[in-house]
Amino acid sequence: MVLNWIFDSSKEQQEEEPNGHPQNNGLLKEQVEEESNGHPQNSELLKEQVEEESNGHPQNNGDNSKQLTMNAEHFSHNQDKPHKETLPTLDANYREVSSLSVIDFELDGADWLNNINQQAQQRMVDGLHQIRKSLQADRVLVYGFNPDGSGEVLAESVDARWSKAGSSFDLDYNLTEDNCKPYYVVNDVSTKGFALCFREALEAIEGKAYIVVPIKYNDQLLGLLSAYHNATPRNWQESELKLMLNAAAQFRIPLQQTAFIRNSQFQQQQRDKAVKQERALGKMLEQIRNAKEDERIFQIATYEGRKLLQADRLAVYRFDEDWGGRFIAESVGAGWSKLIDTVLVVNDTFLQENQGGRYKHGECFAVDDIYGVGHQACHIALLEQFEARAYAIAPIFIGDMAADKKLWGLLGVYQNSGCRKWQKDEIELLRQLGLQIGIGIQQNQQFAELEKTVFRQKSVAQMVARMQKSVSVENALEIAAQETRKLLDVERSSIYRFNADWSGENVVEAPFDKEFKALQESCFQTTFGQNTYPDLQKNQGGSYQNGHFDESINL
Repeated sequence: MVLNWIFDSSKEQQEEEPNGHPQNNGLLKEQVEEESNGHPQNSELLKEQVEEESNGHPQNNGDNSKQLTMNAEHFSHNQDKPHKETLPTLDANYREVSSLSVIDFELDGADWLNNINQQAQQRMVDGLHQIRKSLQADRVLVYGFNPDGSGEVLAESVDARWSKAGSSFDLDYNLTEDNCKPYYVVNDVSTKGFALCFREALEAIEGKAYIVVPIKYNDQLLGLLSAYHNATPRNWQESELKLMLNAAAQFRIPLQQTAFIRNSQFQQQQRDKAVKQERALGKMLEQIRNAKEDERIFQIATYEGRKLLQADRLAVYRFDEDWGGRFIAESVGAGWSKLIDTVLVVNDTFLQENQGGRYKHGECFAVDDIYGVGHQACHIALLEQFEARAYAIAPIFIGDMAADKKLWGLLGVYQNSGCRKWQKDEIELLRQLGLQIGIGIQQNQQFAELEKTVFRQKSVAQMVARMQKSVSVENALEIAAQETRKLLDVERSSIYRFNADWSGENVVEAPFDKEFKALQESCFQTTFGQNTYPDLQKNQGGSYQNGHFDESINL
């Protein structure tokens, strides 16, 4: 082994196979796995020598076939020497902190764990400095995974010319125990067909070339050891990959030592987040239930929902009769345009042709990156108009949640600033929010109908009281016609009286103004005269004799 600096070195450790991969020539004659969609693809980068030429950095032939030539500002090796010589004191440097005997067992449990964590953290930082110096790389870091597949940079050594990696890879959920390869070597990231999300993450840390080695223990993926060259592409050498493979094996123990505290903190954060979300959602749903106007429901749902989801936009979209639609409410972060002002009508042909598509079946839909899921060009253009890079959609139904339910609209959450890996709890929160918006709308409709019914009943009672006080039948009928027109909010109300032969005439009518009344009288007399409805005379009142109600009469 090149790096035995975690625990006391021994012959037995030196013969250990890092990551389960024996250090022999056969390993490095295998193909170097390169990333695809933010992760590796196959490529014959390393055999006996590195054969690939990358952006004007050819490998020299002949006696100097293993020569490592880099940008002159950095360094130039005439021989690809084993890196063991550059790390002669790693064992000694870490011998005194590598044994559990240095731990003060009199400390209480929390201090004991913190002490282990701090020592492991320091060992990782010191080790990364030496690896970077040996490789003459611009950045070397250790990335640790969380229980949900996300992760964070745990330790980093970076040249002063470059900024720290920060949170660039915190939400990269693509690499798992099932799909990770033994190592990834990329000489020039610009020549690879990486997914846009991954290219952006690499651009954030200014990486032009890299070696990444998974850190595993008993087939469990603990983290990654990564080395980056930023200034130019770089033809990585066989000995450099060997060094990284050896070093990755040595990082298993500090990763395990820090895992307990990291996982405990992560789980506590998840519990705190869940409690916070549950309380906020409960408060928000209570406000929605108490809102008497739809606009207030939308305002609460979009503003509070966007805060909970920590997104750039949360918007309510309503379908029209033709299954087109428009945004009617939204909450949007600073720096982004308002869709209700800029996108007045949305003609999504797929939703129109399929009358709501998957959403009419109650499905939710989430996209982490609009450029990575095979959307058609017209769909991408529409989403770009929304300024969206990632989004998730939930349906809004009104009516009985069984056979009678109607797809009223959609609730969409949008991440504009970059791609985003949507989590199950976030999609569930969005679904619940869409469900409650629908319930709120339906309750308001029912409440409005109830108010209207109560108002009409009260108005009818008042009308009857006025009619009873009338001095004549004609006056009572006029009151009835006028009040009925007002209650029903129609242009004309009339009372038709049958004669003995079932002919008849309008004895009272209440148009909404005098001009309209004159027009109605003229048309009425010219067309029908006295016998206004001949069919009623022929059928002696028709179905009205039995008290039936009809919404229209075919004139």
